Amino acid sequence: MKGSTFELDKKIKKNLIPILAIMFASFQIYTGIFGTFNIFIQRGIHLAFGIPLIFLVYPTFKQKESIIIDLFLSALSGFIFCYLAVNNDNIVQRIIYVDPLSVKYTIIGLLGILLVLEAARRTVGSVFSALALFFFLYMVFGKYIAGIFGHRGFGLKVVVEHLFFTSEGIFGIPVGVSSTYVFLFIMFGVFLATTGAGKFFLDLVNAFVGHRVGGPAKVALFSSAAMGTLSGSAIANVVTTGTFTIPLMKKSGFEKNYAAGVEAMASTGGQLLPPVMGVAAFMMAQFSGYPYYVIAGAAIIPSILYYNSAFWQIHFYALKMKIPLLAKEGLPEIKKVLKRGWYYIVPIIVVVYFLMNAYTATLAAIYGLFCTILMNIIFGNREVLKFNKLIEAFEKTARAVLVVIGAVAAAGIIIGSLTLTGLGASISIAIMNLAKGSELFALIFTALMATILGLGIPTSGAYIICASVLIPSLIQIGIPVLSAHFFALYYASLSVITPPVALASYAAASIAGSDPWRTGVQGFKLALAAYIVPFFFVYNKALLGQGTIGQIGMALLTGLIGTFSLAAAVEGYIFKKLNIFERIMLGVVAILLIFASYIRSFLIALFIIIFVILVLNIGISKIKTHFV
Repeated sequence: MKGSTFELDKKIKKNLIPILAIMFASFQIYTGIFGTFNIFIQRGIHLAFGIPLIFLVYPTFKQKESIIIDLFLSALSGFIFCYLAVNNDNIVQRIIYVDPLSVKYTIIGLLGILLVLEAARRTVGSVFSALALFFFLYMVFGKYIAGIFGHRGFGLKVVVEHLFFTSEGIFGIPVGVSSTYVFLFIMFGVFLATTGAGKFFLDLVNAFVGHRVGGPAKVALFSSAAMGTLSGSAIANVVTTGTFTIPLMKKSGFEKNYAAGVEAMASTGGQLLPPVMGVAAFMMAQFSGYPYYVIAGAAIIPSILYYNSAFWQIHFYALKMKIPLLAKEGLPEIKKVLKRGWYYIVPIIVVVYFLMNAYTATLAAIYGLFCTILMNIIFGNREVLKFNKLIEAFEKTARAVLVVIGAVAAAGIIIGSLTLTGLGASISIAIMNLAKGSELFALIFTALMATILGLGIPTSGAYIICASVLIPSLIQIGIPVLSAHFFALYYASLSVITPPVALASYAAASIAGSDPWRTGVQGFKLALAAYIVPFFFVYNKALLGQGTIGQIGMALLTGLIGTFSLAAAVEGYIFKKLNIFERIMLGVVAILLIFASYIRSFLIALFIIIFVILVLNIGISKIKTHFV
């Protein structure tokens, strides 16, 4: 009898997931087309679907199923967040901190907060959930802390009211972004992948570079970049494209740790690559006040430099290790690939068009989604748009967004604590006191903190904390708003390939059968340019696309040469194996070039050409052969 009850509960849970996923997706599409509701309705319903799904998809304990607990928490969270949405009028008409919070509302709010903490534990991990719990307790018990970080203390009712019944806590900006265009962009990426775009981009890149030096790794680089900008999740991208690219690299002669490192690095860069980028970029649009198309435009040069450095590192590694070339005959043909799947490019062009023409990201995602469906109806395989496939795509979308929901809801607790207690201002003052007016020191401290905060936490969660705690101090010491936000975004994003907790590298290592630590080190080396460039775009705004056409063009040119030199220095190879002195010289030249101004740029570029051709004694014919 007990066994049959367990099976019944399991069946209920299994059937609930697609039903809730379909309802969730339908709600998001409806509000994307016809406009969003008031804050507590829109965000409340979003969480009323998302939090219950978290309890159904992510078990209480990984080792043992607790279906009764999961079903109970799912039902309870659904009731609480629906109750909030239904009672929107009563909530918004209250005078905050003046009208007393009833016992009923206090219990509902406290239960909602605890459910969010548990949802974060299941999706994001214990570290982030514990951090959010610490900030919750800090609001109540911070009065016992002496010095700059202490405060007058707040009663439990005030804390619950601030976190759950205002737009300063759980229902703040992060959940607002998640409840609008983040869901729709994730759906856009899922529909593209479901209809076969992943294979198209993989074949297209294979046709272009598969037969070149380091071809299989370059295929991984560009295909993962293409899919990464659509999915916006490094780990999700690793486990999808990596399934194809990592075995191909290993089969071609790439060492398994290196192959896994390439995939981890390439997938991570997708979060920083326009036109879609990752969830954190959407958050930046809200926190910085800049339209999304400005952020996407500013990200172009840094992302080009990121992949340029990795491209040449792969190139030099393949030459150094004598990786054999793939036969062109066995690879896809460009014309055939384009003829078969050109229509996959159209939705991306549509999204870029609407983003660059100042339409909302929500509308851009909706148009991109509809264009994907339309293109496949007219030109593609209609089998992928059958009812069961659409249901599957809705469920994949809902599952993909759950980690984001867990992160942003718990991040609302942290932000609420900062705004209620004034801790954010205290941290900014502490940073400025430590920096003593030094921009460089403040940047180094922020880079370290952003990386540490991102260890084991999704990029969106790490960036949100940085935007609340660290970025204000950078702005106060004179660093431009856009530069400060991009600086934090880069280091928050790179945390997934930064040892010792490099989650994207660990995911890639599991596919490659490689050592996680060595894979993490390889991913770190391949992405080294991304750790350096943020310091330079703080001082050289042209790297973020700000300035005259000449300044921006020069920043791109010198950046490309600089990252080329950096790649050679890291791999210890350019046209031949380099000694330590030559590697140091190339490293210095790389840094100077990335940061160079007009005249200095030309002089250093001339120097590097002379250095390569004369000092290394390489003939023109050999250079030509080298690049074939």
